[in-house]
Amino acid sequence: MYSVYSYGRMIADRVRMTAYETALRRSITPETVVMDIGTGPGVFALLACKYGARRVYAIEPGDVIQLAKEISAQNGWTDRIIFIQDSSLNVRLDRKVDVLISDIRGSLPFFERSIVSIIDARDRFLAADGVLIPEQDHLWCGWLNSYETYRLFDVPWKHDQNGFDMTPGDRLVVNTFVYCNPPEQAMFLERKLLATINYYEMKDPNLSAGSHWVSDREGTIHGFVLWFDCKAAEGAEFSNAPGNPESVYGRCFFPLSNPVEIVKGDRISLELEAKFIEDDYVWNWNTTIEGSNKQIGYQQSSFYGDSYSVKTLHKMSSSFVATLGEEGKIDLLILEMMNRGMPLGEIAHSVSAKNPEKYPTWRAALSKVGKVSQKYSI
Repeated sequence: MYSVYSYGRMIADRVRMTAYETALRRSITPETVVMDIGTGPGVFALLACKYGARRVYAIEPGDVIQLAKEISAQNGWTDRIIFIQDSSLNVRLDRKVDVLISDIRGSLPFFERSIVSIIDARDRFLAADGVLIPEQDHLWCGWLNSYETYRLFDVPWKHDQNGFDMTPGDRLVVNTFVYCNPPEQAMFLERKLLATINYYEMKDPNLSAGSHWVSDREGTIHGFVLWFDCKAAEGAEFSNAPGNPESVYGRCFFPLSNPVEIVKGDRISLELEAKFIEDDYVWNWNTTIEGSNKQIGYQQSSFYGDSYSVKTLHKMSSSFVATLGEEGKIDLLILEMMNRGMPLGEIAHSVSAKNPEKYPTWRAALSKVGKVSQKYSI
């Protein structure tokens, strides 16, 4: 979840806000009903009211929704905004909306449940002639010649400065990607459009894209950078491309397994996938570099970017027979009492009585019970 400071950065990003404000202003009439997915502190919901919306459904799973309610009351719009604390995937309405607005990406549109949520809300809530904000995102790619950006993929693992062999970490780190803010002069070769995400039409949350380059110069490529251009509405657009003013979104750097020296005429091919699995994306990037004196291929995936112990992998196997540990037994006890309809205070007394060493006081047990309740209760 974002902090209030992070939400403040989003509100203060005038390039971003101007595009969304323009799109909302053009779309709203006195009869308009709006849905705001991931409302955060409620700024888009407030803007919708400011521009005359009759009703706004502001949906937010996090507790920041309480701040949104306070700000709404402060500005006198509690009669027009209905706040719903939940994921939009769980929300049920008996009506359609005229405008569906969201900004739930990360640095890239393919982020956690963002696209899944937009597709679901569009199909279930948006009227046939309704407006989606944003309309489109365009995913761009550019190669980077910047050892400064690549340095922490290299020095700690391949060239440790303490005299240790840290190379086992190399196979993990090169399968991760990071947020970056590269200088424009570090961009190498032509920038290519990889995909257009049309939120009105898309049905698949996954990405499969690729492109080819022929080098017109010499240099070193350390990896590639992804960014997006947003079309909130016609004429209401912004970009977080390298060289543009820094925005709240940032850009993402995907490293090569090893830097590659490029000469004029070398051919570079990239195949990129983002596969939505459970609650987030697994990224795969396959790179081929061919020239008169080289044939290099790298296959990388964020799936291989984490280290798992044998014990952890064993616990995830289909043949593993699980036995509850101490914390699991306490959670099960709490859930059983919750399922019987007991108040949390009574549950806490029981938990403390049965686990006096771990929860010597009722208040300590109540904190534990409250956390379980927050996670599982409705």
